Amino acid sequence: MLHVDKRKRNSVFHYWKSFLAFLLPVTLFGVFILTYNLNSNRNDIDQMRLYSFQQACTQLGYIFERFKSQAAEARLELPEVNPGESPAISEEESLVLEKLNDLEKRANMESKAFYYVRGQSGLYSTKGKRSYEQMQSDYDLFDFTQASFFSRLNTSVASCICRIPSKDNASALIAVICPIPGSDISPYADVFFLIDEDILMRIS
Repeated sequence: MLHVDKRKRNSVFHYWKSFLAFLLPVTLFGVFILTYNLNSNRNDIDQMRLYSFQQACTQLGYIFERFKSQAAEARLELPEVNPGESPAISEEESLVLEKLNDLEKRANMESKAFYYVRGQSGLYSTKGKRSYEQMQSDYDLFDFTQASFFSRLNTSVASCICRIPSKDNASALIAVICPIPGSDISPYADVFFLIDEDILMRIS
């Protein structure tokens, strides 16, 4: 009787041993295929994200270069406005406003163009001469101080991009600053554009 039970146990043991010997490679193969597919899908997603990011950067690069080109053309026509000009609009200021309106039309997107002569207490938009306070009031949702924006206007020596966050960090303005060289090496003025960040993201 014991001999029969022992044979039964051996038979069951051999059965499970054979079953496990078959199941283990199949399971390992299945795990390998699953892992490979997951990694492949993850790589596909990563590649898609990378491609989208590269496309956005390329598109933003085109936009940035277009603004730089327009600012370079504008500097040939924009005059140096004297800080001591009378309150009445001068011929030079009229030319500045006309050129800013032209720049906004040629930008092919919703943006605002400005002209700043370094050392002055204000700047020019299509609305006319504006103080820093008036400009910040126009864009009161955004934190120009946090972005060190006005400091950049006076110190930038090459075209650059400045992100101006909203006070609640829910949105932002993108400033494209294009310094205008004077008679010496140092820039004497800046043409800059303000664009809503969401608009740029939709375009890119």
